[in-house]
Amino acid sequence: MKKLRNQHILARARDFLTSWRLFAPANRFSNTSPDELEAAIRESEAIRREILTVEVRLSGLRLQRDQSERLLADRLIRLASGVRGNPDFGCDCPFYKSIGFVPASENRSGRPREQKE
Repeated sequence: MKKLRNQHILARARDFLTSWRLFAPANRFSNTSPDELEAAIRESEAIRREILTVEVRLSGLRLQRDQSERLLADRLIRLASGVRGNPDFGCDCPFYKSIGFVPASENRSGRPREQKE
């Protein structure tokens, strides 16, 4: 929230409205009445509530997305296992490599170690 002289604007507006109604309820300043200021405050608060609602909805959608993508990842792993287990393809074919896996012929045994003397 924006600040206006070390106070949040909504808090400052509420304080301003309270003081206005207490000390000069019948006066208009800058062609604005206390009721118009109160309406502007309510509008800002309503927008803030709407943003909170959308943020809650967004967090729920992010959870749904994450769950869906976990299921999709599991499905992709099962499909890759199906390609590996298919006698027409196997784990040493171009299709297996093209879906992001290392074919058996390119798999290295591990880190080479130096011979001890």
